[in-house]
Amino acid sequence: MKLLTRKAEQWLKEFNITSDEGFWFEQFSASYPSKLEAALDYITALDDTS
Repeated sequence: MKLLTRKAEQWLKEFNITSDEGFWFEQFSASYPSKLEAALDYITALDDTS
């Protein structure tokens, strides 16, 4: 879980809020207690589809 958390933290630092993905993530993360929790779910979902 630590690796996944670090991956999510890194993704949050690097993602472009003005991109389509960034705009979508802003909307997606609004229903989560924190952006980190939303990023964890998002990263997990992306990994599951690989």
